[in-house]
Amino acid sequence: MFNFVRNIYTRITVKNERNVAFGFPKVQEFGNLLKERKYEDIEEMFENLETDEVSLLLDGLGMADTHLKEIFEWQSLEPDSYISNLFAGVASTFVAWEIRSGERAEYVGEEQFEGFWNKLEEGKEDLFKSISINGNNPEAYARLITIYMGLEEKENGLECFDMLMEKDSNHLRGHMALATFLAPKWFGSFEEMEQFALSSIENDKSELLHVIYLMYVMECYHEAEDSSEPKAKKMIKNKFRAKVKSLYDQVEITGIKSLQRYYLHNYYSYVFHLMDERSLRNREIDVIEKNISGLPWAFRRVDGIADLKIMKTK
Repeated sequence: MFNFVRNIYTRITVKNERNVAFGFPKVQEFGNLLKERKYEDIEEMFENLETDEVSLLLDGLGMADTHLKEIFEWQSLEPDSYISNLFAGVASTFVAWEIRSGERAEYVGEEQFEGFWNKLEEGKEDLFKSISINGNNPEAYARLITIYMGLEEKENGLECFDMLMEKDSNHLRGHMALATFLAPKWFGSFEEMEQFALSSIENDKSELLHVIYLMYVMECYHEAEDSSEPKAKKMIKNKFRAKVKSLYDQVEITGIKSLQRYYLHNYYSYVFHLMDERSLRNREIDVIEKNISGLPWAFRRVDGIADLKIMKTK
């Protein structure tokens, strides 16, 4: 009864907000420059960003509906810029997945699929053009993987990942894209996903790539949730609990400089939630605050900080 009352109070008093791109301040700055059509300033600033900052910026501007018009206008006015084409490719991908929706394939209509594929093809052409102008930016290769997943082109997606590895072997968003690609519900298998997850936690890899192992554990648990086997979830918890805790103890997440560390906070808190490790889950939720990633929390319909606070009571 107490938790029920507290949850109602949270709903009333706490705005259900979350920080775009984990609060990366350049998102708003670039957004303002886009509105003012100060493209030279944008390109100069873009060239000075770190790789992880490029990913955050594209997520904040290209993977949202707030700046789509300005991005496509920029591309039309500056068609020979690898940066404008990169942003347009990411924006087209966002629009494509919005058209498709998050429903299972059997619930997506023929017209939806046609619109989805057409927009993905536009995004692919944009990213191809970006690469043709400047083939050294790893982000275009990382974003193509998601497009190839939607277009059901597994071999092209794997080849694109190999090309990305030549540019940046620790690129987090690229690894996350391929982990999703290799999930059984798309074009992979648990065996392929496990192999990829284990390779991502080798000693020479970035600590951020531990996210890939957590994505694998999450996928296994979701499969168990759909299973008719009554003990399936318990078996998954027992199988992975010790390994997840061991990885967690190895890394001081708050000491990681990049804001992408919040992917670790989010995935650890989510996996701890699945494993009934409430104390560890709540510790991570307290760190996250408004820096909530869309996935994995969308699987539990958590959209903002109010939802996340309520999760602490479950």
